[in-house]
Amino acid sequence: MTASVEVNAESKRAAGAARIAAVRAEMEERGLDLLLVCGNGRHHFIGANLAWWLSGVRQLGRDMVVALPRDGEPVLVASPRWDAARASRRGWISDVVAVDDVAVAVDELVRARGWRAARTGVAGRAAASSELAAALVDAMEREPEEADDAVLAVASTHDEWSLACIERSVEIAEAGYRHMLDVARLGMPEYELAAAADAHMRAAGADDNFLLISASQHNLAVHAPTDRELQPGDVILGEISPSVEGQFAQICRSAVVGEPNSMQVEVYGVLLEAYQAGFELCGPGVSVPDVTRAVNAVVTKAGYERYTKPPYMRTRGHAMGLGTLYPADVSERSEVVLKPGMAFVLHPNQYFPGPGYFLCGDQVVITEDGARALSPGLPTLDTIAGTVAA
Repeated sequence: MTASVEVNAESKRAAGAARIAAVRAEMEERGLDLLLVCGNGRHHFIGANLAWWLSGVRQLGRDMVVALPRDGEPVLVASPRWDAARASRRGWISDVVAVDDVAVAVDELVRARGWRAARTGVAGRAAASSELAAALVDAMEREPEEADDAVLAVASTHDEWSLACIERSVEIAEAGYRHMLDVARLGMPEYELAAAADAHMRAAGADDNFLLISASQHNLAVHAPTDRELQPGDVILGEISPSVEGQFAQICRSAVVGEPNSMQVEVYGVLLEAYQAGFELCGPGVSVPDVTRAVNAVVTKAGYERYTKPPYMRTRGHAMGLGTLYPADVSERSEVVLKPGMAFVLHPNQYFPGPGYFLCGDQVVITEDGARALSPGLPTLDTIAGTVAA
């Protein structure tokens, strides 16, 4: 698998310049003179981080703000004070103000640049501390407008840089899963297996990882790893979500310790067929509820309609941060219509009476004429030899 754009500093800065220009066009349309974009130090794989998306910088402190005037150079206000060199190096904004108190610094910046009377929008306010949220109001002569949509209008689809990061994340996830299969042994605690997979992915270039790995003779769901030891006949579940440059991707996998029985093979075949039905429908102009119904129809036909609803399953997939969460939920509740550049995991993860819960899912990108799965092949129900841990 080859990423559409190489993940390097040159392509990153080119993407940054394009993002700033596109957001400025949205500001123009809304009549905004200034946009203040807040970041969140608690980055999460199903949460947008708009300041990171617009600056290329993962913040270290509680608050960060990108100040983007309609004319003139943007300013990145970050904390702590000693982080100036890293923030300048990692992002594409050259004017970096590193301080220990972002709220105070933003107030001072607005006054020093003569922006107090500007018609101002604020994006990502929900991510800001209470001190910063108050300062954003106090610094301006009139109440700033909520302007998340000015950023999300651009970030609702992935640019080539984001897609390159997503593709690299999938490569790393696949490598981590293969490593997990290689090292899994009877008697190994779940947490040790998860740690081995995580370390392998970090060494391959992941900068973060949302990782659920658990095992049971009859799984009710996937969960964070515990000290339970792997046993013969276990079904190991892996929801593997590394990130590259803050952009997460996900694959969902299932493996049996020993040979799977006929019922396990049968229900996994249902999930694989459901995944393919959903994937084949994906494309521009298709509604997310229609994709969901295609997935559920396969499970229903196999006799498990009752289990296509909560509490037996939650969603058939979702997008992941950094900038966009469209579609945030692959379900019949969604109002999203797919368009080129959207990317999400499609996972018909499902509980079945008898064999239990199984995972089956891959990262999907919507293209101009359909959809593209980023893993090199379809998910499979894998097996692990029943050898004993040393």
